[in-house]
Amino acid sequence: MRWAAAIGVAVLSLAATGCSFGASQGDPGAQVVTEFFDRLIDGDAVGAGALLSDPSVYSAAVRPVEARVTAVTGSSSEASVSVEYRLDGESEPRDITVTTTTVEGEPRIEKWGDLGLYFDGQGVPGSLEVDGLTAFDLTTDESLRLLPGIYNLEYSDAEELTTIDPDGGDGEPIALEYPADGASIEPPAGAEMVSRIMVLHPVLRTDVADEAQASVDRLLVSCAASGLTGSDCPSVIADGVANRAFEGAVDVNSVVWRQEEPLELVAGDEVRAGAPFTVSFTRTSGPQEVTVDVEATVQRDESGAVAVVFD
Repeated sequence: MRWAAAIGVAVLSLAATGCSFGASQGDPGAQVVTEFFDRLIDGDAVGAGALLSDPSVYSAAVRPVEARVTAVTGSSSEASVSVEYRLDGESEPRDITVTTTTVEGEPRIEKWGDLGLYFDGQGVPGSLEVDGLTAFDLTTDESLRLLPGIYNLEYSDAEELTTIDPDGGDGEPIALEYPADGASIEPPAGAEMVSRIMVLHPVLRTDVADEAQASVDRLLVSCAASGLTGSDCPSVIADGVANRAFEGAVDVNSVVWRQEEPLELVAGDEVRAGAPFTVSFTRTSGPQEVTVDVEATVQRDESGAVAVVFD
């Protein structure tokens, strides 16, 4: 993941105190950590990002209001810097350990005692907006790592077709504190925690689901009228009906559809939904029953209306 270098201005102070190994503010590790926080104070996002060994581990809206280096261990090339900080609106301080390394002879911040948090969007295209600024792609297999602070994450998709609200409405923002502790996270409705993974359960928005279902119903009517063959039927239906053990044309008046389950999202590069259907009908050779999984791509046309394209 590559983050845009956008950082909100954080107001905090940093002092090097209590450092072990005779460390002082002149130590490379303490210096780069101090400079990093100083740049955050100044709102210099590009400058702060330049002090990271991996600029991809970066995001917006850091909320500490006080911070101080409490200890430094290691060497001039690799150091472990302990920092105590307080979040805005919180009275109890937090502790974090920042690891520094050397990149082309210059000290850089490598990581800060946090492996991040993984998200599983069930293979459905979508993203999480971090404080409305940064979009984290839910199809990635990387973890979301953020600087210390409290963030609001909101689920979204490019065409506003899906949501994690189980009722199909607007989902609630997910408030998370970083560094992330999976055991203490209370997931919102439409999500669950599995170890360090927040598993999201996207659904179609109510209006989208209604239109998709209406499209399916119209398809089944036209498909039945065509004798379960031809361009009015998805190929999966025609293939299921084409059973060599049965011969003769389908009696269109005998066709009965039964939807076994509601439409649900299925994994794919686009927003897709499907459901199993059982169709019974009579041919000249006798009665037949077939169960098929009808799937379609759900999207919006140029006018913004919901469009359903069947396979």
